[in-house]
Amino acid sequence: METGRSKKNNNPGIIEGNEKDLGFFSVISDFLDCLVVILDQQGKIVYYNQFCEKITGYSFDEVRDKCYWEIFCLPEEKELYKAFFKMLEVDQYPLEIETQVKDKHEKTATILWKYNALQPNNGDKLYHVLSGTDITNYDRANKELQKIGEKYRTIIHVSPVSVISLTTDFRIKSWSSAAEKLLGWTEKEVLDQSIFFVLGNSDSFFENSCLDTVYGKTTCDLELSCAKKDGTPLCLNLYMAPMRDFSGGVEGIVIIALDITERKKAENLLNFQVQVEKLIANVSSYFASLPAEHLNDGINDVLDMVGRFLQVDRGCVIKISADGKLSNISHKWSADGIKPVNEEGKLQDLNQLAWLREKLHFKSCISISDVEKLPPEAEKEKNELKAQMIKSLICVPLFKEGELFGVVGFDTVTGEKAWNNEHKKLLVVIAELIASAFFRYLAHLEISYMSFHDQLTGLYNRHFLAEEMKRLDTARQLPLSIIMADLNGLKLVNDIYGHIKGDELLKQAASILGHSCREEDIIARWGGDEFIVLLPNTSLQKANTIKKRIQENCSGNYAGDLPVSIALGAACKWKKDDDLQMILKKAEDNMYSQKLAQSRSTSNAVLSALVNTLADKSFETEEHIRKLQEITGKIAGALELSEIELNRLELLVSLHDIGKINISKDVLTKSSPLTEAEWESIKRHPETGFRFVRATDEFGQVAEEILAHHENYDGSGYPRGLKGMEIPLLSRILTVADACEVMESGRPYRRKMNKEEIVAEFKRCSGSQFDPELVKILLAVLAEEE
Repeated sequence: METGRSKKNNNPGIIEGNEKDLGFFSVISDFLDCLVVILDQQGKIVYYNQFCEKITGYSFDEVRDKCYWEIFCLPEEKELYKAFFKMLEVDQYPLEIETQVKDKHEKTATILWKYNALQPNNGDKLYHVLSGTDITNYDRANKELQKIGEKYRTIIHVSPVSVISLTTDFRIKSWSSAAEKLLGWTEKEVLDQSIFFVLGNSDSFFENSCLDTVYGKTTCDLELSCAKKDGTPLCLNLYMAPMRDFSGGVEGIVIIALDITERKKAENLLNFQVQVEKLIANVSSYFASLPAEHLNDGINDVLDMVGRFLQVDRGCVIKISADGKLSNISHKWSADGIKPVNEEGKLQDLNQLAWLREKLHFKSCISISDVEKLPPEAEKEKNELKAQMIKSLICVPLFKEGELFGVVGFDTVTGEKAWNNEHKKLLVVIAELIASAFFRYLAHLEISYMSFHDQLTGLYNRHFLAEEMKRLDTARQLPLSIIMADLNGLKLVNDIYGHIKGDELLKQAASILGHSCREEDIIARWGGDEFIVLLPNTSLQKANTIKKRIQENCSGNYAGDLPVSIALGAACKWKKDDDLQMILKKAEDNMYSQKLAQSRSTSNAVLSALVNTLADKSFETEEHIRKLQEITGKIAGALELSEIELNRLELLVSLHDIGKINISKDVLTKSSPLTEAEWESIKRHPETGFRFVRATDEFGQVAEEILAHHENYDGSGYPRGLKGMEIPLLSRILTVADACEVMESGRPYRRKMNKEEIVAEFKRCSGSQFDPELVKILLAVLAEEE
């Protein structure tokens, strides 16, 4: 028998062989782990190997000559397979059919049959050969796999985690419901699309990770920035693993995508806050370590630091004047390639910008992400900002003791900038640090100014001038002239009016010196009432010209009602070897020579001013003084006083009430009784007048008389309670004459008296208030007048 395929037979399903060889075939088939069944042309079993017995539970003898479908088909399928067998044609072989087989004990097995035909050589018989493979376990496994697949698919689609599977060429095989919700694409829209197209990310690192996964590598915690279908930014955390077949080969990629957008926002915010705290710490420590004299430049450095951190184009500090105008830009910074803030284009008048003014005065942080979107009420501000090409702006007001004094701000000109609350918080703190540094710098300037300037006049002080004299004492500055100036009458004014009035006089003198000298001249207050002007490269002739100009400017110049008089002296250093201190001494000597010459006229001018002031606020008028001079003159004539005593008496009459200069007009002219405190202030005026006139040589000669002009003959007067001859004669004369004038003229607190009443009053008070001898003389004078 020839096995295998016949070369003569063109039908591949026909196997040719000798019938006598079938026995040998059966022996061999019994060793096979598959079913072997041979049927005749009617479908009856003519051969049945041992594996068939194992599967069906029937022996060959039990199935011999029975039809195939009786043994190997389910009852409900017998007729179907019988018809199928009858319809088989030889040219349909080979073919495969899968059937269900129930064994003797009703146990079902799944068999995959392969049909062939066997035809012996030179024979007319045809046998059907069926070889079957028991695929029961495979079938169950496939079904289980299908069930698992369905479960897997169900779990994937109901899972809150986005799961995506890809082919090895990165096309989408599956797309979970969570992925649809997360990314906005439906599974139908993305199936078979490239994952790179759907996620819209061109990150080569992501593509490389996909390639690594195809090669078997698992990737965890891959962060990917992409966008949803609608363009919303999204940040994903990807877990990527290879998907393998039964043989272990990679047949795809599984991706689990977690939405970490909010987490990244939180992380970015936290990182930003950390960076903000670091920046604030750096700015704070920078300012703290910066010497006060460098703080001005330091503010520019901080604008640079903050501007770069915020990634803006420009920053500046603008000072606001008291009248509400946005004045000069004190500090500014701009990024590389950006034109600095143009001072000429700044907002000029805050009072005209109601929207901005209200925001600033309410201490608001103003943030404008898009100038074009400003509200209608900010139309003026919008136009101003657009004129400066500003697209976005953030600024914070600066306050000092509750008063708005400036603004610190940053802007963009290359594009809009979205400001958030963290930006605002940062700028508020930075503004406070800048304001603190600014105040510290101003305090440094003030301290520096005070260390080199006289606090009262604003001129340089003695310390500064001494250093300048050393610096300028060089051949290059020759000729070097010095003007020494001394304010006349300051002590008298201080004693009479007080130091406030004296300070006004000093400030007026300083102003006159400042306006009279050149810009390059150095003017300093040398002492209490002394000034020095240092004039480099100035001859004595030019110095005298300046001295003359000072004198001319003093003429007719007053501090209130007090005339300004300055004694001046000049000297010049011509040679390098000349001692500058000696030049200064020479200028001082020249000044004192002029001061002596001016002393009397100055005192008279001050006296005149004092008398005029007193006349304006009391009854010490020129008429009162004239009448007193007339009465005292008649008494002095009767006493035959010397010329010297007459002059002293005349001066006493003029100055006796000078101590009232500091008493208010309301008290001096009060018609009702004085209070105890008011009376005490009146009683102090003799002592005050005594101190005033004692300060001058010209007036000091009547100091004692002024002190005693309210003493009574019997010792009941004030301030020392002198009596009788203890009271200076001129004071006793003045007391009698003053009382007479008051009785004749009257006062708000005392009615005018007639001659009889006056005579009676003097007689009554003779020996108590008045000197009896002087009363007799006065009464004789009054009698003569009648």
